[in-house]
Amino acid sequence: MFPDLETTLDSFNLRVAWRRSARTTFNLSARYERFVMDDWALEGVQPDTIPVVLALGAEPYDYDRFLIGLGFSYRIGPEKF
Repeated sequence: MFPDLETTLDSFNLRVAWRRSARTTFNLSARYERFVMDDWALEGVQPDTIPVVLALGAEPYDYDRFLIGLGFSYRIGPEKF
């Protein structure tokens, strides 16, 4: 049998909304994501290890991202309470 593939995804999402008036709302969001992949089929494959393979240079995914978003909305039309 082949070895197991292992992946890890850690994610955190935070969103805050502040209603300034009946028509205007401001939003702030923050997101962190980390993804790690251990793939035995891709790790350690170099151009001199397998001479007949065309797709060399592929690596398992591994990333950390932190995003911040700002936004607002304005309601057009009759006010709703």
